[in-house]
Amino acid sequence: MKKVIVVMAVLLVLALSVFPAFAEEATKVPSPSGGLNYTITIIPTEGGTASYAFTTEIVDGKQGVHLEANPNEGFSFARWDIQGSYTVTNLDSATGAMDIVISGDIVCTPYYSKPGDTPGETIVPSATAKIDNNTTSPKTGNTDTTMVVMIALAAVLTVAAGVGAATVVAKKK
Repeated sequence: MKKVIVVMAVLLVLALSVFPAFAEEATKVPSPSGGLNYTITIIPTEGGTASYAFTTEIVDGKQGVHLEANPNEGFSFARWDIQGSYTVTNLDSATGAMDIVISGDIVCTPYYSKPGDTPGETIVPSATAKIDNNTTSPKTGNTDTTMVVMIALAAVLTVAAGVGAATVVAKKK
């Protein structure tokens, strides 16, 4: 009987030891300075890509950012498409250099044109995105679903341990 209890206790400890790995919340993690980290995603297009630099710390939920358009050879800057909350503070429409203030994550797509392109015609975005998550790690998956799966796994292991213990006891009789 003592062996059965020890085996069940070990299985229960193993089952429950899985939970801390999935307990992390899926929220933004504060930076060491106490502010939030904002993510800027640059989506390159056929005509080039872009770069950025944070120009200020986050103050009252807002942070300065400098964007630079980087056209490929034979292309010139046409326009920006920025999704997210931002305010333009300075723009050089010829080069695509722009200073903005953001209050959340943004996605930036620079568009370029070739000499002879129809005005207003843009290049279709195609390439992988460059993502800067600063010091935070990406959070994936639905933590609610993961927790349900882990609880179900613990229940199955506990039942299996009980069935195993009952079998051992039955064999001894």
